[in-house]
Amino acid sequence: MDLSLTRTSETATADRPWLASRHGLDAPISITIDVPLLSAGVHYGPSPTLPGRSLMFSGIPLARVSGSGLYGR
Repeated sequence: MDLSLTRTSETATADRPWLASRHGLDAPISITIDVPLLSAGVHYGPSPTLPGRSLMFSGIPLARVSGSGLYGR
């Protein structure tokens, strides 16, 4: 049994009609999302191309939760 740690990073291109400008898109930051604060089907859904994975819908506003330092809705 392999118990080694893995790190996965994926990039997807999407329509972003909700953006007022492209400012900041050239310097993305990494955050950790507190998934239990989100609702399946509302904030994220199954990936159409990656079985067993979920994708967060674009345009979902997030905020940093002061108690945990994670991000959620």
